[in-house]
Amino acid sequence: MTPISHQSSADLVRKIGETDQQFLTHPSPELAKLRANLRIALVQYSHQKQEQLYFLTEAAALLEIALMDVDSLEQHVELSAALGETYLQFYHVTQEKRYLVISRQVIKPLSHHPSPEILLALARLSATEKHPSLVKHWLTRLMQLPNTDIGCIRQAPELDSYRHESWYQDLFKAHLH
Repeated sequence: MTPISHQSSADLVRKIGETDQQFLTHPSPELAKLRANLRIALVQYSHQKQEQLYFLTEAAALLEIALMDVDSLEQHVELSAALGETYLQFYHVTQEKRYLVISRQVIKPLSHHPSPEILLALARLSATEKHPSLVKHWLTRLMQLPNTDIGCIRQAPELDSYRHESWYQDLFKAHLH
């Protein structure tokens, strides 16, 4: 499957139509998350703040509705991480701190779960809030997990200012060995 972020806007719109139709007949938390991710991916193509907020609002609503219907803790954690990331995107578009508060309220209660998505979201949130000790804490915990995707960490723009830090480089060196 082609990564969502590398598709054209026309492909994303087509895929949104397809997944919306699939969801009508076979709703699932996985499909809800995909539908939200497709809308978030459209944000990068828009140069209008109102349009970006519209896509993010749709994504947040899809994730919040899906959260009400999940049965398993694993699905709850996964959808909550996606919702926290969505509110972090709201902050990047608006620079309104209330979205950081909402993001933290969604993901922080799940910080005790060994979830790569939650720990990365917490690291990104802490970086955005300029809390380097928390960034280090969350990344250290994340790197201790066996299923950590290094690519996701490297793609997180909020972590750019930490990449030169020796502790950050040491985390990657230790993980690669």
